[in-house]
Amino acid sequence: MHVSENLEFQIERLYAAIGAAQEKDPVKLRAKVWRSERGFGMGQDFRGGQTDAQLMNTAQTIIATVANFGEHLKNWARASDRDPKKVDEAVKASFELQVILDLANFERHPHPARNDGRSKKNPKVKDVNRVMQLSTRPVKGSAMAMQVGRDGMPRFLGDGDARAVVTGDVVAVDGVRIGDLQGLIGKAIEAWRRVMVVYEIARGVRRE
Repeated sequence: MHVSENLEFQIERLYAAIGAAQEKDPVKLRAKVWRSERGFGMGQDFRGGQTDAQLMNTAQTIIATVANFGEHLKNWARASDRDPKKVDEAVKASFELQVILDLANFERHPHPARNDGRSKKNPKVKDVNRVMQLSTRPVKGSAMAMQVGRDGMPRFLGDGDARAVVTGDVVAVDGVRIGDLQGLIGKAIEAWRRVMVVYEIARGVRRE
């Protein structure tokens, strides 16, 4: 199925938003090292010197990009003689998409949503941070580890993946934790990808 120039651009924006929320360059993940005549110390928080406000801006950018993607899919569907209701059906079938849409709405209108929003949780993001995420490959015997040298440079050992990701806790209106922001975003993007498969859009949304 042909992808319009606008939808192609919106897919690229999804890639860019995901990339902006992570860092894989060891040089940029270097720990702070203090040396004196009494010895040396080391500190590592993976924030890269970013403030809470900067990290929240990054988080809100990807939330908005993922949330808004559905409207671009609808516009493409109408212009391509496809059923735009498939987008609404995807939202109804995905709790994670509902949460992301509610988070985007709360950023625009910072007050309790009517009827607790689509997710019925009236969610918000708190404790945004950038943390190291190590993951193994989905094969038996795969392993991944990290060491930090005396120079503060992280060294990754194994055959998996290592990245520092911007994430946070997503909590309901009653304070109960719903989940990790990165995990919710990943599942929301997967829901959009399934819609694109239904629409027979060849490129789809690649997995990160």
